[in-house]
Amino acid sequence: MTLLWISAYTLSLCNTLFVLYVWSLQKNRAVFALFLLVLNVFCTTAVPFISLMLGVFTLPSQFLLYIFVSFFSLSVPNFIFSAISLSDEKLGIPRWYLAVCTAFIGLFCFLFLMRYKYSQIISFFLPLFSVVSTIGLKKTGTQSDEQIILSKTGKSLFIIASSLFALYAVLLLFTPREMLSVYFFGVFPIAYQIPVFMYNFTTVKRHLRMQSDFLDRIMRSDSANSAADTTLLPEQGGVASVQLLREKLLLSKREAETAIKLYEGKTYNQIADELFVSLSAVKKHAYNIYRKLDITNNRHLMQKINDIL
Repeated sequence: MTLLWISAYTLSLCNTLFVLYVWSLQKNRAVFALFLLVLNVFCTTAVPFISLMLGVFTLPSQFLLYIFVSFFSLSVPNFIFSAISLSDEKLGIPRWYLAVCTAFIGLFCFLFLMRYKYSQIISFFLPLFSVVSTIGLKKTGTQSDEQIILSKTGKSLFIIASSLFALYAVLLLFTPREMLSVYFFGVFPIAYQIPVFMYNFTTVKRHLRMQSDFLDRIMRSDSANSAADTTLLPEQGGVASVQLLREKLLLSKREAETAIKLYEGKTYNQIADELFVSLSAVKKHAYNIYRKLDITNNRHLMQKINDIL
């Protein structure tokens, strides 16, 4: 059983960090909000897991558990507002809501430290308050495919987590608490991570496909240009250095090195051989260069570099 727990929470932690990697690919506010929500769920279940592993459930561990439960009042609406926001608008949590949640969390901390018997009720009230406060919230305009997938992921996560907790509450009526907790906190981390894993997998797969299609279009565009066109040749007398490109074009060291090789007319295979990296790494750097500089072919890249020489 200990092996089941450790395996479940290790997979859960890896998948949670995987969401952070997906965010690094897109820099999407809604994806980061999903990461905070999943991290909130992970921390909430990790506290009783560690307590069960150590065989103790002390006052500090109880406090951490109720605090993480209270934080759902912030992570849930933050994800909802981020997921329904369109690209041209930034919806945020209302200030009055933040003030109410902050006040209740502070009240819970005070009452808990004063050993008030029913202080934990406040921590469980806050997530319920967040759900009720966002029930009537509707999207405006047409959502992108990414927003639709995120919304479905959030709904699936909420349904699975809520259903499992409801089942846990019902089974407590017929099953000893200790035995039920052992199995519940072993299965729950894997179950609620399933929709999150599916989102991570499909998003990374879509990102790689888009990256490949984008680079293919660039290669076709470059091959269509005449090799004799002098506008595609580097500036005479100018020297493109890694440091110069990092400062002027805000590229990373590897991206600047790749940009210089592209500027010199090298192919992806040649660049991979000269920089001692894989072909996929070169394509990734090239994709990041074109995205950062908002260009679509090597002609534009040479023009960008010529402008700063």
